[in-house]
Amino acid sequence: MSTNNVLAASGWRGLTLTNVFTKSVADRLLLASLVGLGMFLMGVWMGPLYNTMAADLEKLAAGLPEAMTALFGEMTSATGYINAELYSVFAPAMLVYVAVASAAKAFAGEEENLSIGLLAANPISRTSLAIQKAAAM
Repeated sequence: MSTNNVLAASGWRGLTLTNVFTKSVADRLLLASLVGLGMFLMGVWMGPLYNTMAADLEKLAAGLPEAMTALFGEMTSATGYINAELYSVFAPAMLVYVAVASAAKAFAGEEENLSIGLLAANPISRTSLAIQKAAAM
């Protein structure tokens, strides 16, 4: 049986094992999908939340200095409020979370799963291994 038949028989899961990069990306796919879903739900939830806070936000925006308005954007409209909340607070926090979790899981996750020995036994250099893990992050 050739390698192509083995990969075809095992489906998409077999394709993730062709190199370190695709395996690392596949390992982080669930985390990235959940963060993306959370950001989508946060965006949907922000509309009704803005409606309950519109009057208070107008009072708040009237008292803010121009530097704060320039930093967070115009928060007196629904789109301005959603942009300020998502893109200045939530999205950067989630990007940092995904980056730190991926970095921590790069080699520590392999050790925790007891697969670091199999990974290190592959005929690739350690430099190539580290570069592929970093690229997957």
